[in-house]
Amino acid sequence: MTTSRRSFMKLVLAGGVLGQGLNLTLTKNLFAKTTGEPIIIGHQCDLTGGISSWGYWLDKAAKTAIKHLNDNNGIAGRPVKYVVEDTETNPPTGARKFRSLVQRSKADFVIGSVHSGIGLATVPIAKELKTVYIPQGMAAELTGIAVAMKREPLIRGGSCRASPASVRYSSRMDPIIGALGGISKGP
Repeated sequence: MTTSRRSFMKLVLAGGVLGQGLNLTLTKNLFAKTTGEPIIIGHQCDLTGGISSWGYWLDKAAKTAIKHLNDNNGIAGRPVKYVVEDTETNPPTGARKFRSLVQRSKADFVIGSVHSGIGLATVPIAKELKTVYIPQGMAAELTGIAVAMKREPLIRGGSCRASPASVRYSSRMDPIIGALGGISKGP
């Protein structure tokens, strides 16, 4: 079988393009390193106590997400550090652990517990420390819906919806929440 010059050149060109594509794919992060101070994500997690089965999986998911972020050059080129504290599924302990995450571990923001009691005990401390707090509990008092319903009783239902209102925030978040439209009034 003889190969024409044209088919040979097509083969060489295709091989070169494929090789360069693989080269760029395999080495894209070879020299890209995360730099600067890490972004510290705190997690108030229920690793022991009544809802520890939730805490186990939430912790595992958070660790996997942080690993993925760091494997892909962090956030805006900064590494991400994950610090977890066990709430023991107890509101006073959870509130104390939040303070530890912020003051000792220097967490930039904290992902909260799924236990609404822990979230309710933590919100005043988050405001005091001016720290972004993202509780996973669904008590109406946490989401801001209870406050909105007192102010405007025509808001439909009292269920928790994923909206800017579902994030309890510090005063640093006020302009952002305001720009997003504040508390959602539903359809």
